[in-house]
Amino acid sequence: DFEELAKEYSDDTGSAEDGGFIDYFNKDDNMDEAFLNASIDLEEGEYTKEPVQSSFGYHIILKVDQKDKPELDEVRDDIKETLAKEKLNEDSALMYNALIEIREEAGIEFNDDSLKKDYDELMQQLIDNVSSAG
Repeated sequence: DFEELAKEYSDDTGSAEDGGFIDYFNKDDNMDEAFLNASIDLEEGEYTKEPVQSSFGYHIILKVDQKDKPELDEVRDDIKETLAKEKLNEDSALMYNALIEIREEAGIEFNDDSLKKDYDELMQQLIDNVSSAG
């Protein structure tokens, strides 16, 4: 059986002891292109007839299961959150760069420690938004 053969013969330290099992993945995951393409073409219960060469070596791939694509209603909130983070990232980066450029062009210097502190905190928030959204 495939699982026993994988345990015995696989050189893959990440999956051999699990019988060659690799968790679910999709085209958006960071997966070797040759491996991904070969696995996508398989039907459930089908395996590759020829070894598939990837950047990690050669593989015999058995497709055990395939998750159905979720309905839009199931992922709508995730999509909105992702788009909001991307927009926040773009807006924060744009605002951050604009504030720096305007301040430098105008030659603005902060003589008031409280105002300088507020400005620095705002800039840090923009940096944090860019970092957390990306």
